[in-house]
Amino acid sequence: MVITGLILWFPIFFTQFLPGGIIPAAKLAHSSEAIVAVIFIITWHVYHNHLERLNLSIFTGASMRKSIENSIR
Repeated sequence: MVITGLILWFPIFFTQFLPGGIIPAAKLAHSSEAIVAVIFIITWHVYHNHLERLNLSIFTGASMRKSIENSIR
């Protein structure tokens, strides 16, 4: 992502020794990498902050022994 960002940032410099088609290719690669990064961050956040610590006692009213022991420590 750094390389494609630099190519997009300094297109005149890079087209001095690379073909001109590198600019649209870098734009496509850079945007695709950004989309994948956003999806990864959202997935990481949802899992570690919502699913891993899922506490169903708000629906059932019963607490699990393991969660009570962890909250005491």
